[in-house]
Amino acid sequence: MFKFSVAPLHQAVEKGDAEAVKAMIAERSDVNARKYGGMTPLHFAAAAGDQRIFRMLVEAGARLDAKNHAGMTPLHLAAYNNHLDIVSWLILGGVDVHARNHQGKTASQLAVDKCHADVAKILSEAESGAGSAPNLSISPEEPEALAISSLHPMVEKGDIEIEIVKSIVVDDSDVEAAKRFAEAEAESKSGSAPRMPDSPRVSQALRRSSLHKAVEKGDIEAVKSMLAEESDVNATRYGGMTPLHFAAAGGDTGIFRMLMEAGACPDLKNNGGMTPLHLAAYNNRIDIVNMLIDAGADVHVTNYGRKTPSQLAVDKCHVDVAKILSEAESG
Repeated sequence: MFKFSVAPLHQAVEKGDAEAVKAMIAERSDVNARKYGGMTPLHFAAAAGDQRIFRMLVEAGARLDAKNHAGMTPLHLAAYNNHLDIVSWLILGGVDVHARNHQGKTASQLAVDKCHADVAKILSEAESGAGSAPNLSISPEEPEALAISSLHPMVEKGDIEIEIVKSIVVDDSDVEAAKRFAEAEAESKSGSAPRMPDSPRVSQALRRSSLHKAVEKGDIEAVKSMLAEESDVNATRYGGMTPLHFAAAGGDTGIFRMLMEAGACPDLKNNGGMTPLHLAAYNNRIDIVNMLIDAGADVHVTNYGRKTPSQLAVDKCHVDVAKILSEAESG
């Protein structure tokens, strides 16, 4: 009876039936129930690389660090199956990247064994504490942003074939607009005045993408200009990242201050449940942490790995940041 009662959710996840999963979660099915081999629904989603279902399960309270009977966590399974986006989600969720299965192997060792170079690299960096928290890929709900993002490498190569563009963007009007954007960006590289597209959807995605890009590059003047043009300071890009997330993770302090003054929300979560304070703590940005605390950011907020910013700082051995956050929590 126990196995029968938990099987439907596991089966829906295995089949990739997002609507069935959504319905069962709404009916309060146990998202941490175990099936054969100690597998939870999240284990299956991580192994399959199904980002949409994975996100639904996490938001419903699925444990990120659950081990099956072989000692495998969802991170082990995502790494073994080369699902870089799921691995990134889990790292941002604060899972233990040093966890070992019953063969004594970490997720990064499994990735190396399978020759999954990109996954092995990001896990190795997470283990050593090198680099900043990984960015997540564009979610399926952001097709226009995907179109723009996918055009950038074409522009770099000078390859703007219309048939390729058609396979990326939403409809015929967006095809022409996206092509004009690619041509405009190519012209801007050569010093010519760019012609901006007139498709509402592509133009909106472009404005979102441009502000994020300017923040990532540390281009203060571009950020100032876009804020003056009333660009949406809380717009999300891939992985639910706002400009403030990027600034908190590794951006310019002056830009961070500009975004805050322009109304950026300090408590928005990305798709890993991380707020700007989580990212600042994770990356040892003591100045940003102080600014966020002064601005009233929630120091008790947890990511989808159930970790507060102070816990992330402790995990990363950022002593000063951990102390500041601990004092703020107790204050």
